[in-house]
Amino acid sequence: MTAALLPLSEVLTRLKVSRSTFDTWRVLGKSPECIKFANRRLYVSPAALTSWFGAPVTEPLLTLPEVLTMLDVARSTFDTWRSLDSAPSCFKLPNGQIRVRSADLAAWLNAHVEMREAA
Repeated sequence: MTAALLPLSEVLTRLKVSRSTFDTWRVLGKSPECIKFANRRLYVSPAALTSWFGAPVTEPLLTLPEVLTMLDVARSTFDTWRSLDSAPSCFKLPNGQIRVRSADLAAWLNAHVEMREAA
C-alpha cells in the first residue's frame, strides 16, 4: 500500500518547501491530506497532491527566482505579465510563494516562438 504513496520528503522536494513550512500549512489546514502510519512517518497520496495543487506534480516545481533566471527578466516584468494574464501558469503556495511547473513553462515558451519568413 505504501508503494503508491509519496513520502513527505518527496513532496517537500517537489514543492521546494521546508518541513517547517509544510508543518505550518498542516496546522492551518492548508496542506494536502497526509497519512500517518505506525512508524509515524507522513505520506501523501499522488491523488491528494494533485487535488490540492490542481495539477499533477510529478517533478520538482520551479521557484520564481529560477524562472526569472531562465527567462532573463526582472521580477517586475514577470509581475506585469501575470497582471496581464500573459505569464506562464503559476501556482501560489499557502505561504504566498509562487511555483511554476516546468511543463507549463515549456508550453508557454513554445506558444511564444516567433516565426520569421525566409528572405
